[in-house]
Amino acid sequence: MPKKKKKSPLEKLTQAWTKASSDERQQFLDFLSGQDNGNGLVGSNPKTAAPIATGRYLTRETIAETEYLMRERNLDIATLSAEFGLDENDHALHRALKHGYPLRLVVVKTLQLWLTKNTRSRPPFP
Repeated sequence: MPKKKKKSPLEKLTQAWTKASSDERQQFLDFLSGQDNGNGLVGSNPKTAAPIATGRYLTRETIAETEYLMRERNLDIATLSAEFGLDENDHALHRALKHGYPLRLVVVKTLQLWLTKNTRSRPPFP
């Protein structure tokens, strides 16, 4: 018996789109445009937003942006870690920002939400 051909991600998206309700379609479009749709998920438009990390490693731009915002708000790493809900003895964020160590994916997501919230009030980082 021949194997079934696996559907490509595009074929899966197309099929899901045709089955989705108009509300679900609008939520998906909001997600793609980077709007907060009320469930805590903030999407990003890949044509306009650069990723903040490659896997678990922060990009140089993300590190620079985070350090800039920390200086603007007079935050140290311990305070920022506390905002993220990390233990005060957890030095993962410090190691990631200063030495390029990897972060847990939940911390990367938290940092992405924090950056989104804190960069809305000013123009993009050069």
